[in-house]
Amino acid sequence: MFGLAMRRSLSMLLVMVTAGVAAWGIPVARVAAEAPPLSLPADEGPHSSAVEWWYFVGDLTGTDATGDTEEFGTLLTFSRVAGVTVSDFELTDLTTGAHYSEGHAAAPSEAALPGGGFRIDDGDWGVHGVGGSYELRGASQSGADAITLETSSAEPAALEGRDGVIRPYGTVGSTSYYSWTDLRMNGTVRHDGRTFTVSGAGWSDHQWFDPDPGGMARLSWDWFAVQLTDGRQYMIYLTRDHGGPIVNPAGNLIRPGGRSVPLDPAGLAVHALGSWTSPDTGKTYSSGWQVSVPGGTFTITARQPNQESAQLLTPPASYRMPQLWEGVCSVTGTIDGRPVTGRSFTEILPPTM
Repeated sequence: MFGLAMRRSLSMLLVMVTAGVAAWGIPVARVAAEAPPLSLPADEGPHSSAVEWWYFVGDLTGTDATGDTEEFGTLLTFSRVAGVTVSDFELTDLTTGAHYSEGHAAAPSEAALPGGGFRIDDGDWGVHGVGGSYELRGASQSGADAITLETSSAEPAALEGRDGVIRPYGTVGSTSYYSWTDLRMNGTVRHDGRTFTVSGAGWSDHQWFDPDPGGMARLSWDWFAVQLTDGRQYMIYLTRDHGGPIVNPAGNLIRPGGRSVPLDPAGLAVHALGSWTSPDTGKTYSSGWQVSVPGGTFTITARQPNQESAQLLTPPASYRMPQLWEGVCSVTGTIDGRPVTGRSFTEILPPTM
C-alpha cells in the first residue's frame, strides 16, 4: 500500500486568505483586486497575486516489464497562498486501490521563461514548459512512487469564464483562469517496485487572484473537469458560501478546436447521489453526483471511493491544511438528447473554517 499516513490534500491551495486566516497562521494584507485581461503565453508564468496555483491531473494506463497492466490517477500541483507555497504529489493505483499523497511546505523556485511559459522546481518535484507542452516530475520521499511525464495538446488553452476571467467568483471577487482541457500524457510511473510505461489523458489549470478578505474563509466548492469521448470538455465550478447553497455556478463548454463558450449559470446545478466517510479523518464528502448543464445531465461516479486528500506536510507546517476529496471519475449522461460517456477529474472542498 502507498503510505497511508502521508495522504495529502490537493487543494490545500485554498488556505483561506481572509480575516479568518489567522486560524491558519498565515498573515494577509490584501484587498480584492479586479482580475486583468489574460494574455498567453505571457500569463503562464508567476504573478504577484496573493493566490496562485498550477494544477496537473492525469488518468493513465501503464504496462510494466512483465506485461502486467495497471491504471493510475495522478496529481501534481504548485500553490502559493499569501506568501506560503505548498507543492503536492499524488498517485492512486486505480487497479489495486492503493493511494499515496504528500505535500511540501517549501519555497520552490518559480520563473517565467523567455518568450512565455514557466518553470517551477521543488527538489524531486517540478514542471516546465509552454503552450500545453510540459515536463512533469514528482516522487515520494522514499522514491518508491514517482512520475516522469510529458504532456502535449493539439488544442489551444481554454479561457475560462469570459476571455479568461470569471466574475463574480463565489465569495471572493474575480479570478483569472485558463485550462488545458485535452492534454495527452506519456512517460513512466514507478510504483510497488515496478516501472510502468504509461500514457493517457490529462487536464491542467492555472488560476490566480487577489481575494476579497471577507469572502475567502467562507468559500467551498464542487469542481468537475469533464472530458467526453465525443471531443467536448466541460469545466463546471459550483462555489458555495460555507458549504451552503451554491452562490456562483460557473462553467464553460469547450468544443473541439478549443473554442470556449460560457455556460448559462441558470442551467448549472449539482445533486449529490450519496456520501463517503473517510476512515482516516472521519470527514464525510458527497460521493456520486448528478450534474446538470444546459442541454442535459451527467452522472459522475468515483473510480474508487477513497481518493481523499488529507495532507501531511513535509516539513510540518505551523498551520493546518484543508481536507478535500480529489479523484478520477467516470461519466455517463445525456446531452442534447444523445448519450455521452467520458471521464471527470472531480474536486470536492467542504467548508474548512
